[in-house]
Amino acid sequence: MREYSIMKQLSYRTGSVTMFATLFISFSRAIADDFPTTPNTSTTTNDQSGFSQEAGLSANDKAISERDRAEIGGRVRIEGVYTQTTKQKPADANMKNGSGAELYLDAKSESGVRSFLRIRMEQSAAGVSATSATSAAGTDASTSPSLSVDEAKIQATLWHKLFLTAGRQKMKFGAAKFFNPTDFPNQQMRDPFAREDRRPGVDALKLHLPLEDMNIYAIALASKSEVFGDTAGYGRAEFAFSGGEVSVSALSKRNQTTKYGIDASAAVRDIDAYTEVAFDDHERYSAGFTYDVQISDSDAISLGAEYHHNGNGLAGSSQYFGALASGTHTPLTLGRDYAAATIYLAKPQWLKHSTLIFSTIANTADNSATLVPQIFHEITPEITASAQLMMPAGKSDGEFRMMNVLTQATLALEAIF
Repeated sequence: MREYSIMKQLSYRTGSVTMFATLFISFSRAIADDFPTTPNTSTTTNDQSGFSQEAGLSANDKAISERDRAEIGGRVRIEGVYTQTTKQKPADANMKNGSGAELYLDAKSESGVRSFLRIRMEQSAAGVSATSATSAAGTDASTSPSLSVDEAKIQATLWHKLFLTAGRQKMKFGAAKFFNPTDFPNQQMRDPFAREDRRPGVDALKLHLPLEDMNIYAIALASKSEVFGDTAGYGRAEFAFSGGEVSVSALSKRNQTTKYGIDASAAVRDIDAYTEVAFDDHERYSAGFTYDVQISDSDAISLGAEYHHNGNGLAGSSQYFGALASGTHTPLTLGRDYAAATIYLAKPQWLKHSTLIFSTIANTADNSATLVPQIFHEITPEITASAQLMMPAGKSDGEFRMMNVLTQATLALEAIF
């Protein structure tokens, strides 16, 4: 009897290990959707091939694994940043290496509930940035590694028509490409030169009601003060029409001026035009367009331009250092008026695995600018190499020349898994 019990326990443990290994191998990469989705379980009870008792996973176990499907993935990034100031020889320039990684877990149930977690780890390649004026010239920012929760959210569909998202979540509102004055929920400005939004998520409770030709959002935003009464409320309504969309929004918080916003986008023949206007203590607005120029049967260059007016900005560079020292302004919000332009060419026939981008932003109040050419090359479907140059230009006391940067080059290698 004892030998029989031991054999029974071994058989049980072997079956458990086999089941765990099978479930682990079934994990695959996932891209976060905006709304919960329900996995296809139509073959759960009909297709039992390879899942018999002899294979180590019963039909019932397979049904459970199909019901609550989890996915895992992420990316790893390695980069080097070369920064040369105006008085440095190339051999004496600053060179820093950095790395980062993100890991996400995405679980979807048959009932439509979705749980998503994304963790980000960063060891920054610190250096004097051509678009940053927050550190003293010639000094490095902290290179201590950081670990943060980028997203942690639960999504569900209520009554088959109302979408709920609770927790830390990424959101971006507004029609503009470089500057988004009506993106009220985000406290941090998006990096206009980054291909993806690397800002951390916002702690919020979001309700989204899609209607015919209309979307309604109601969002409660957690306060950093951890006081319940400081919770902010954000509302947004989007109205679609033939060839475009108009949105109205508002953010209200105790002891603060209510912010109101309007943004719109429309196709005017071959031009996609857009605008955003935000009203609070001072008016802020952006306006721009994109236009595709066909250069061959399969290739087109996308051209874009944008103007941004910042009512909170400063009229001249003489006030910059005082504002930065007091913390009342951040980079790309110092000036009163900005102009931006971009040229985008994705995977042309003569460079099938590469994307070329040239962008520039100018502070028209102090006549300074930064020029940023970029190339992204897909080595394999999982590995991308990129190179970026930042070249400040204009007056030496302008916003983009304050750090005395002559050029900054970034080489990076990124792999997804």
